[in-house]
Amino acid sequence: VGPAPGGAPPATNAPPPAPAGAAPFPVLPILASPACVVRGSAPALAEDVVLAYRGKAFGRIRAPESIELHLGANGTGTVAAQTKKLEIAGEVDPRAIMVSPVKSIVKDGWISVDWLKIRQVGANGDIAGTAMLPRIIANAPPVEVTSRCAETTLTNAKSPSGAMRLFKRPITTTLREAPNGKVLATLTTPPKVTGPLANTMVEVLPYVARILEERGKDAKVAIWDRGTHVEGWIDASALVPATDRDAQATVLAAQAESQLVGMATLAVLGGGPSPDLCQRPLNVFVRNGGATVAVGAIRQHNAISRSSTKAPDQKPGEVPIDLEGSGLVPFILESSMDACKIPPDTAPLEVTVKVAPDRGLVAANVVPPAPASASGSSVKVEGPKGEVAIGPIAMSPSIPDGEAMVHKLKPRFRQCYQLGVNGDPQMSGKLVMTVKVGPTGEVQSAIAAANTGLSQGVAACVASAFKRADFSKATTLTSIQVPLSFALAK
Repeated sequence: VGPAPGGAPPATNAPPPAPAGAAPFPVLPILASPACVVRGSAPALAEDVVLAYRGKAFGRIRAPESIELHLGANGTGTVAAQTKKLEIAGEVDPRAIMVSPVKSIVKDGWISVDWLKIRQVGANGDIAGTAMLPRIIANAPPVEVTSRCAETTLTNAKSPSGAMRLFKRPITTTLREAPNGKVLATLTTPPKVTGPLANTMVEVLPYVARILEERGKDAKVAIWDRGTHVEGWIDASALVPATDRDAQATVLAAQAESQLVGMATLAVLGGGPSPDLCQRPLNVFVRNGGATVAVGAIRQHNAISRSSTKAPDQKPGEVPIDLEGSGLVPFILESSMDACKIPPDTAPLEVTVKVAPDRGLVAANVVPPAPASASGSSVKVEGPKGEVAIGPIAMSPSIPDGEAMVHKLKPRFRQCYQLGVNGDPQMSGKLVMTVKVGPTGEVQSAIAAANTGLSQGVAACVASAFKRADFSKATTLTSIQVPLSFALAK
């Protein structure tokens, strides 16, 4: 991790020539002479990284095994990553990326920033960004912070410590510098919700305190939420008593749900050796207008996720695949799938593209795998795919980009539904989401007002997607009602 030598202004690499046997299109180049390179090596991104080519999205990175982000001082960026399934690269909008300082950035002695959203990258590689305070601090403005490039990563292994206690709901109290000391912030919890979201992680974990110290009627607590944690003293009467076993069970269940959602996400991304899957990597391509580039490869021993959507400019011999994007449709070549249909020990040695540190995608020879015991193999297409439709959106009062923001969340809704479909292949149904957006554009609550046919996990996942959205500022609290329909792709 660190700024590029010399601090030269970023420019784009020229595509390398394709060697004999390689893909018929150039490899997508990474940013040359970046102001900053940020890396990560664990499946702990704060948010998915959206991949684009020439300004249009084609996929996203979730739970990478390794990831490398090249940032320019002019607002440009590229990323290259390895997941269990893919070697992949793409252009990124740095302002949509969450990064983590290696050590928490402490502000004003009581705010510790663990994640920040990039706002600007300086020529010296310094990253200026914004962080959000926990939701329990109502109407708090974003915190402006700066992280040195060499002290920034894309993954975060920090975890809170201390016994967990729930705040009472609803309640208003103060966070103080010391018992009876200076007031740092006003803490406000909303009333408990009822229905599908009651006691789920999205409704419980933002209102959990970690006990650091107790002195009589006062308690020093840490509150972790939205990539930031705050520490201070509160009146312990604002907390549910430690003897309340139901409250403790609620906290533990919400925490377990959060861990299970993460595990389910990793399971969806899958991978791993299997004699029934492709024995060679398959190059992945993206086309935008008249330009086509190789953006990566499906790693060997992985299934092909076919897309139900065809690109308008799809050509014969191209097979559309799904990388969970929302714009361009990536594809593989039908001819390359021959390596999935013949015994691995006789499959032709090809040249593919792969991720190399500091170089992005490069052309490289494939190392033949050990011969499998099976006499042959076939293309495996993953199970049923889910589709999401967004109905008429009701909003009062109106937010300028409100409907556009909801539609941007559609890929996340589809991911939530896919998690449910993977467990119940026949699942379909409808949700009506009620979302409250504060004057700063922050989502204060997202509740499934109606749920027909969908699991509680899907509903909670959709609510979580709304909670992480950033709407435009408004003059007052806005209520949004969003009908969503979930059905299996035909």
